[in-house]
Amino acid sequence: MAFLEDFGFRLLPARNEREELLFLKDIFPVSDMPLLSPLEFQKRYGPGIEQLENVSFHFIPIRPQYSRLLFRETEKQGELFRELLPVENTIRKAYLCHSSNKQIASGDIVLFYRSEDVRSVVAIEVCEYTFRSQDPKEIILKIGQRTVYSFSEIENLTKKEVLVVLFRESRILEKPISFDELSRMGAVRGSIQSIQKVKEEALPWLKQRIGE
Repeated sequence: MAFLEDFGFRLLPARNEREELLFLKDIFPVSDMPLLSPLEFQKRYGPGIEQLENVSFHFIPIRPQYSRLLFRETEKQGELFRELLPVENTIRKAYLCHSSNKQIASGDIVLFYRSEDVRSVVAIEVCEYTFRSQDPKEIILKIGQRTVYSFSEIENLTKKEVLVVLFRESRILEKPISFDELSRMGAVRGSIQSIQKVKEEALPWLKQRIGE
């Protein structure tokens, strides 16, 4: 039951004719909704919608081979018919890197930028929380099967301190945002080779663009 509540489902007082429990989830915000934090908003109404006000936006670069696993909906139909990893079939996921970034906060919007091939923002996600560790067992304990990495790969990563970004998948962009477009609209600072915050002056355009 706690699992369902974590994804915005509410237990109704009534049961159906078979005496089964009934759960309800709102998919659109209501005018008289209570004041929610950006993360609580995402839990209640997501995926597919995000709280875009009073949060920061961040670009996170991701290589194609990992993007295919984290965001399988971006792949061509013929590539979908294969055995799935657990992380491919879950909303809650984790991103591991060696970035020194300390700006990403709970509820912030993270925009995954697929580098090397399409060079575009392909997915919009919401950060749950971040932490740093150099202990592979601690990382696995906290993220479980939310990552594309094996334990041995995580052990190798933790030769240096690792930044772990735990996030909720919200949606895949129907119209990916190319680097050229981001650069032209002043949203980026040079190439996106590491986590970077979206420039404030570009936010009005970006909020409109990701809604297209």
